[in-house]
Amino acid sequence: MTIMIVDDQPNVVSALKAGICWETLGITQVFTALNAPQAKEIIQNHPIDILVTDIEMPVENGLSLLRWCRQNNYDFECIFLTSHADFFYVQEALQLGSADYILQPVRYEDMEKLLAKTIQKIRARQTEQTWSTYGKAVYSQKPAFLKSVLHEWFEGTEANTAEKLTILREMGVSLTPRTEVYLFRIQILSWVSEPLPFFQWPPLAEEAVRTHFCRHHCEVLSYCPDRLSLHGLIYNTGKALITFDFYRLLLDALLTQLEARLGCRLALYSAPSFPLEKLSECALLIRKKAADNVLLQPGLYLHMPQDPSNAVTYCPAQLLEFFRLQLIACNTAKILERAREYLQELGKNSLLDYDTLLAFCKDFEQTAIQAADSLGLDIHSFPTRTADGSIDNLSPLTLDSTLLFIRKITDYFQEMAAQSEEPERTERNFRRISNYVHQNLDKPLKCADIARTVFLSPDYVTRLFQREKGLSLKEYVTMEKMNAARELLQTTTLPISAIAIRVGYDNFSHFSQVYRRIMGISPSEERSFRPSEDG
Repeated sequence: MTIMIVDDQPNVVSALKAGICWETLGITQVFTALNAPQAKEIIQNHPIDILVTDIEMPVENGLSLLRWCRQNNYDFECIFLTSHADFFYVQEALQLGSADYILQPVRYEDMEKLLAKTIQKIRARQTEQTWSTYGKAVYSQKPAFLKSVLHEWFEGTEANTAEKLTILREMGVSLTPRTEVYLFRIQILSWVSEPLPFFQWPPLAEEAVRTHFCRHHCEVLSYCPDRLSLHGLIYNTGKALITFDFYRLLLDALLTQLEARLGCRLALYSAPSFPLEKLSECALLIRKKAADNVLLQPGLYLHMPQDPSNAVTYCPAQLLEFFRLQLIACNTAKILERAREYLQELGKNSLLDYDTLLAFCKDFEQTAIQAADSLGLDIHSFPTRTADGSIDNLSPLTLDSTLLFIRKITDYFQEMAAQSEEPERTERNFRRISNYVHQNLDKPLKCADIARTVFLSPDYVTRLFQREKGLSLKEYVTMEKMNAARELLQTTTLPISAIAIRVGYDNFSHFSQVYRRIMGISPSEERSFRPSEDG
């Protein structure tokens, strides 16, 4: 059972996540988001059973989020949190199929009771539903049901084989605990040509896999756990399963065929056959095999029972000391370059796997904390990673994500150094950025592009403007564009559409909306108020 908490107040999210006894409720994973766009991304990539969301949030409120979920056929239970008991909120929440509605602040005991009631409702509904009731309508939605039934099983977090087999039999899939199967995991690493949309590539891949193996009297059961992966079982209920040597040859051919058909680079993970009752155990081994591909190299990866357990290669003490000294000196380019060289060298020698990379992340983080401590820096805003080594809940631990984590830490040291720099240097950096903005008002002017042009860190540029001007760089750029537009409206006869283009707006309607929001009047009204030439 999984849950997601959505609230624009980080303290509310962290309090609920820390204060509720999730294990007692039977909830195995808790996702969090601070706004609706973040929530949608998680929903599209992870199965969610219960959504707990605030109603009143900036940009998009909780009712709109649930409406989007229902429109996209996400049928999980929803509990609304709000500080206002408004009848119209309640009415719309019920119309959208909300499980309940609770006022904040909420006691943990009350929240746990409400969650227990919701979980009981979910389980009761799951027990009552039978495939015979739905007939053909169920089979039209078979892929979605397969994902729901198989996800925990394939991920190695749920070993209730008997219950899964009962559901599969009701779907017309006859398997027993002793049925010999192969488990495979296909991962899209990168697109060689134009990326195929998610609604398009899974059917192509599943059909290719099914056609490839049906010639050899094999059945395929598959689903997509996320937008870049396909998991599946290969089995034969009537005859003996194909031999492993032949299976390996088929996988090699399948990999080549899929890469050509989808236009991408793929990694395919599998193992020798095993009884279905061992699926969760084998799934964990293949999951580890995939996690060890931290360089995201394409190819066929097979977990063999005789495979030795790789020993962790720890970062040498002298290299960690080099990192510490360079962090103190803020030589960030040298740190990133040396870390990349070291990790790539491990990869060339087949020594870089998940455990080694995770150990490196931990050692580097501790080294950075030591450097920060020696400089007397405040580490409350220090960049952190999740327990599995990734820098957020969605990105896996890879070489690229590790280098990004290192970059965040080096940016932090640059920012801390900048905050303690002399006023003249701060003023000089601010003036360089301002001059660049003024000279390029006809361009989009993104923070990363500006920072790269003036040789500064994007995080530093963002914080510099927040500190010096009390507003974000984006707000500053927009204000300067509108001030320039006002000057042109008042002093020239240029068409308003031409003025919009001069300050970087191709869409006249969007320009007018932004101008009205900033200046309080429309561009046309601004021009009508233009001062006369005689003053």
